[in-house]
Amino acid sequence: MSGPDPQYGQFPYGQPPPQQPPPVAGHRAPRRLPLPLLILAIGVPALLLGVALGTGGTLLLGQLAKPAASPTPSTIAVSGSVTLKDGFGTEGAPCSGDGGFNDIREGAQVVITDATQVTLAVGSLGAGKRDKAGQCEFAFAITAPTGHDFYGIEVSHRGRLQYSASQISSPLFLSLGD
Repeated sequence: MSGPDPQYGQFPYGQPPPQQPPPVAGHRAPRRLPLPLLILAIGVPALLLGVALGTGGTLLLGQLAKPAASPTPSTIAVSGSVTLKDGFGTEGAPCSGDGGFNDIREGAQVVITDATQVTLAVGSLGAGKRDKAGQCEFAFAITAPTGHDFYGIEVSHRGRLQYSASQISSPLFLSLGD
């Protein structure tokens, strides 16, 4: 025989083909990670994950696991009533002011301001109801922002009354007339 038989390939009879193709000029074969580095690359993250899960995440994520502080409310309910001593109507029936108090009625504007008289919230009086003493009472409830030391409240054009933050959080009882 003069060389390898073309029907069986380039390798001499009885020899297995090489495992890898011959290297290409200028190309380096990829390197495999040594076994100790491979164990570290897989083992350390797995160990850390196990510790984190075993402690509920608090050991590794201590800051994230702390409960958030309770937020302070950003609004306050300002409520109360305006009693008009010179109203009209029968007991329990709707009523409203007359004469010099005709602006005191259902829907009259109630304005909440800060200490510098900047408007914070606007609401209105509810329907007036006559009580046994002959007075007409109008309820109101307005939501205003917190964070101010003093608040003002004005019903219709009757002048501004000033209250501290602690006072404004309790129901207000205002009155007009004799």
